[in-house]
Amino acid sequence: MPHDHKIEAQRMLEVLQAVRQADMNMTSRAMAVLFYVAAHPGTSGTDMAKALGEKQPMIAKAVAILQEQGVSGKEGLQLLEHRYEDPDGRVKNYYLSVKGRDLMNRALAPSGHTLL
Repeated sequence: MPHDHKIEAQRMLEVLQAVRQADMNMTSRAMAVLFYVAAHPGTSGTDMAKALGEKQPMIAKAVAILQEQGVSGKEGLQLLEHRYEDPDGRVKNYYLSVKGRDLMNRALAPSGHTLL
């Protein structure tokens, strides 16, 4: 059976739309960070910046939007959480929160995929 790129592209669009429903004003950078953390649990801000080709302050702003603190007086989306896992306690490692995991699982459900 030939690979159908049109169906694959449509499915990706559906996942993006489902995630965007969490906040219609979510930036593409915040979405990229959310998807990166979903694919790479425990990643650091530095690792995200390198992988996504962004500067650290821009990643930090996207993370703030996705965590509880938010930015510019707006409440955060509470989709990410962080833990200090290095021996010095200086590096934040990011994970999907329960709310973030639920959102991603709902977005992926039609394809039969879920996050653990």
